[in-house]
Amino acid sequence: MSMLGNKSAKWNHEREHRIGIENVSSLVTHDYRASKSIMFRAYLPQSVRAQVYQLTSQRVFEFHEIVMPPNEYILERKIID
Repeated sequence: MSMLGNKSAKWNHEREHRIGIENVSSLVTHDYRASKSIMFRAYLPQSVRAQVYQLTSQRVFEFHEIVMPPNEYILERKIID
């Protein structure tokens, strides 16, 4: 897996660690207490989102998604109810 990213200055106040996982074919083990929230990328297929939610909703209680407003070059975080 390779990952390259740059955090926008607008989001620098957040103290977080990000994990990008791609093409996972088996379970990824971790200590669930380390996860306070899950953020879904923009345009993530609903089937993938539903699977992640089903596997984690009993231990992670906050879910967000990244949305891109039409005709704008910004990213916004939206809480998923």
